[in-house]
Amino acid sequence: MPAVSSAVLRAGAFRIALYALLWGILAGFEPGSWFLGAPAVLLAAWLSLQLASPVPFRPWPVLVFVAFFIGRSVSGAVDVARRALAPRLRLAPALVVYQTSLPAGLPRVLFLNSISLTPGTLSADIRDDTVWVHVLDENGDHEQALSGLEGRLARVFPQ
Repeated sequence: MPAVSSAVLRAGAFRIALYALLWGILAGFEPGSWFLGAPAVLLAAWLSLQLASPVPFRPWPVLVFVAFFIGRSVSGAVDVARRALAPRLRLAPALVVYQTSLPAGLPRVLFLNSISLTPGTLSADIRDDTVWVHVLDENGDHEQALSGLEGRLARVFPQ
C-alpha cells in the first residue's frame, strides 16, 4: 500500500470537517442524524479525494476573496435590478475576450464560475488561455474587472 502524503492527509481532514459542518447545518446538528451522517461524510471526503486531488491554497486570501465576491455579487445584482426596472437604461451586450494566466484546473474553474456567478457577466467559452465573457454593457472597464478578479484568485492558489 502506498504511503499517504501529509498534503493528502491535511486535505482529507479539511474535507471531512467541511462536509461534517455541511451535514450538521442540513440536519440541524441532531445527534441521531450522525448514524447516517458520519458514513456519508467519510464517503464524500474519500470520493472527493479520488476525483479531485488536493490543491494548495492560502486560507486568509480565501476569506478575503469570499468577502470580495459577496460584495461584487451584491453590487452586480443592484446594477442588474436597476437596468431591469429602468427601461431607459440601454443594454449593450457584448463578448469580451480576456487572456488568463491562471493555471489550468481548480484555479481556472473557480475563475470562470466566479465570472458567471457575478450578475451581468457570464463566462461563455474558454480555449487554452482565452476566455470569452458575455457582458450586459460593452462600455464597462471589463479588462480591469477581470484582471482584478484573476489577481485575487492568484493570491488564493500559490504557484
